[in-house]
Amino acid sequence: MKTHLIYYRITPASPEINVTAAIIIIRNPFDMTLSEKNRETSKSQVGITSWYDDIRHNNSEFLLWKKYAAFHARKYMARPIMCMQSGIPYIIVHYENIIKDTIGEVKRMTDFLNVSYAVTEERIKCLQKNTEGNYHRTSKDKKKMYEMFTDDLKKIFIGHMKGLSQYLPESQPIPWQSCFSPLLGNIPNISSIEPLYDPMLKFPS
Repeated sequence: MKTHLIYYRITPASPEINVTAAIIIIRNPFDMTLSEKNRETSKSQVGITSWYDDIRHNNSEFLLWKKYAAFHARKYMARPIMCMQSGIPYIIVHYENIIKDTIGEVKRMTDFLNVSYAVTEERIKCLQKNTEGNYHRTSKDKKKMYEMFTDDLKKIFIGHMKGLSQYLPESQPIPWQSCFSPLLGNIPNISSIEPLYDPMLKFPS
């Protein structure tokens, strides 16, 4: 099953869902936050919305946006870590790696679930034909959305990315180069930004 349940509810003894293993899919926090904002505003996964035009010229609304974005940056870091620390078997899958190597990542997930037999040649061909959806936002819309990330927000997001990276297996590091769209503009010096942590989490050993 797919779930976006808050991280502290995903435990082996969870009464809400019977979780025995997890595929933790991690998407870079910039795109994750924009995707969630678009979904909430348009009430659909692919709805067209111009929320950014309504916010950018309203100081109070823009401050609310910054709080919203910072909250999602923290959630980006905390949810995977809480699941990793829950004690259930898991694998890490980066959304950006799925885009680069869809077939390879799907095979890795089915191997983890012990359902490799389901990956038939017919299904592979079907997957290859349908790796990309029909809906695409325009470059103009994307540019306006990425401009919503101010330099201070970028530093917060990168801090949480660096925090998460310290918990990830060496075999599945954050694909840093794939996480920064050219539309984000200037990226702060990553090496100068301190990792950010959630006080609820155990520190990595």
